Amino acid sequence: PPLLVHLCDPKGKKEQAAQENMGVTVDPAFQGVGVQPGLTIWRIEKLEVKPVDPKMYGSFYSGDSYIILHTKQAKSGRLEWNIHFWLGRDTSQDEYTVAAIKSVELDDSLGGSPVQHREVQDHESDLFLSYFKNGVKYLEGGIESGLQSVDKTVHKRLFQVKGRRNIRVRQVPLEASSLNHGDCFVLDCRDNVYV
Repeated sequence: PPLLVHLCDPKGKKEQAAQENMGVTVDPAFQGVGVQPGLTIWRIEKLEVKPVDPKMYGSFYSGDSYIILHTKQAKSGRLEWNIHFWLGRDTSQDEYTVAAIKSVELDDSLGGSPVQHREVQDHESDLFLSYFKNGVKYLEGGIESGLQSVDKTVHKRLFQVKGRRNIRVRQVPLEASSLNHGDCFVLDCRDNVYV
């Protein structure tokens, strides 16, 4: 089983050999993951899987697709995995296709034991949201995909903060009509931030 291979072979040489024997191709970004409890996030960038800086965990660009691996240790001591592929509102078809395919590849690399979840912006599961104690933040834009380019100009941004238990921060149009009395708002002017 993959768990024993990980514990007995921390460098993953036996795991890699076992995967080669099973015909499993594993993206280099997935090498050595899922061996200890925690969260790992990748973003699809130009049709490739790239790790996300842990400082950015919980921030998602609406034009992108992500893969999230949550590893936890069960009471029995065995590792359990949940794989989520998150699709932003404006993600391209090529990016979400890669996210889905690579999620299956990650699942296979962990022996087929993980549970897979599809997450869509604004409709995430409670399980997914529970990983981000400070809530999730939706940012406009995204990385250039393999087939689509993105405007890289930095503008002033307005964020709406909603929720009590599962906080969500969403970038909204910088217009008076975006404001209301029930939510909090943050205006980011690069050099100054207003709440």
